[in-house]
Amino acid sequence: MKTDRYLIIIFVGLLATGLLAACSSPTPSASGSATVTAVPPTATTETSTADQQAADTVSRFLQSLLDDSSGTSSLDDLSQPLQATVESGNLLTTLLGIGNIDQMYRSFGVETLQVDPTRGQAIVEAGLNYVSPVKRDFVMTEEAGNWLINTILSYSMPSMSLPEDRLDSAQVIIDYYQALEDKQINKAMALLSPLNVQNNETDVTQAAKEIQGITVTSLDLLHASADLEVYSATFWVLPDSEDSGNWTSGSNMRRIELTHTADGWRIAQVIDNSIATPVPTPLPTTTTAACTLVANSDIPLYYRPAVSSGEFGTLTAGEKVVPGGQTTTGWLGFDPAVAQAANMGIFRLRWLAPRSDISLSGSCDTLPVYPEISPTACYEMAMADTPIYDQPMDTAATIATLAAGSYTAVTGKSDQGWFQVNLGDGSLAGSHSGQTGWIAPDAGNFNGQSCSNLPVVNP
Repeated sequence: MKTDRYLIIIFVGLLATGLLAACSSPTPSASGSATVTAVPPTATTETSTADQQAADTVSRFLQSLLDDSSGTSSLDDLSQPLQATVESGNLLTTLLGIGNIDQMYRSFGVETLQVDPTRGQAIVEAGLNYVSPVKRDFVMTEEAGNWLINTILSYSMPSMSLPEDRLDSAQVIIDYYQALEDKQINKAMALLSPLNVQNNETDVTQAAKEIQGITVTSLDLLHASADLEVYSATFWVLPDSEDSGNWTSGSNMRRIELTHTADGWRIAQVIDNSIATPVPTPLPTTTTAACTLVANSDIPLYYRPAVSSGEFGTLTAGEKVVPGGQTTTGWLGFDPAVAQAANMGIFRLRWLAPRSDISLSGSCDTLPVYPEISPTACYEMAMADTPIYDQPMDTAATIATLAAGSYTAVTGKSDQGWFQVNLGDGSLAGSHSGQTGWIAPDAGNFNGQSCSNLPVVNP
């Protein structure tokens, strides 16, 4: 009967209501107080979970790299572009800014700085305990429910000198190349400095046309001041098949300079500084013990073999390092195993003053001897054989060639971006003392405190 059917429906409805009420009501505890058994998920709990998951990925990555410096067991925590960058021959330790795998970090700590679950993006900061603590930042992306490392940010300077807004400038670089990939021309143009010669629709459209896909896989902050930041960037690129510009398929490198404007950090210049993967130097077959240095007490470290060059950090008592060079005045230098991008030779080392409280063992008398250099001057470090002209133009006469791995002092910059060099200060001093010359704008690979404020010099 229809009436019986309605009574059954009402009875079932009341029964279901009672069950729901019973399930949602607090359950009395043994003391008679109520115990809440469930809390609905909220945006806060979702963000908290994402925080922890992103941090766990970085912790797992750093621990696996510490256990196996080859990086083979660490690939699962990387995004596909970053995995491809490593598999193409880029050492994972190098991308992380570890110059010497024999001097790995001893321990680390991680903290999630930013997380946006809705966009699938996060940034995790890690503190690595070396001779002096250093920082690394990891830009994360969420893929199939997993947080993966997409970009590694390293810093060729002490942690104490890092600008607080470093993530802002790095994000500008990432956003710019994402805009190029997405063919969002106006968005890309908005991230260029007004002084950038390529800040026009034609050039940006062409830049976007040259790439089908691009990911910034690592950024190394080389220099930071109030109005200028300089990065060495590594990209994984799928170039356009017909018009690839200067991009090659796979791993590419660029030097990127940003200036601070009223709208924040903006890209002022991009320089193609791609270099070939170096061939590993065969290990010596001699059984002579390498030179080893042990600090007997805490010892200050300097950027160059001069106190006035500024302190880099501290070699703590008991720390053991392998010196890589010396000066005739008694300074000892070693590679601190931090990111240094294109630094080479004397500029890769950090220095202990003469008569420091140390103990030496091994064949220390065979260490390379480096010449004295200015504590603060700007130096050009040649990544490849670099012609030096007698005038700031590529049609001028070549007066010398700065061989790859050599250096010379930079004394000024022309209005057209050419760099004036003093051949009497650096690797060419013996044969070109007293001469000055010019190197092209795209050949710049600098080291020094004064590089960011070179005087304007025109012939």
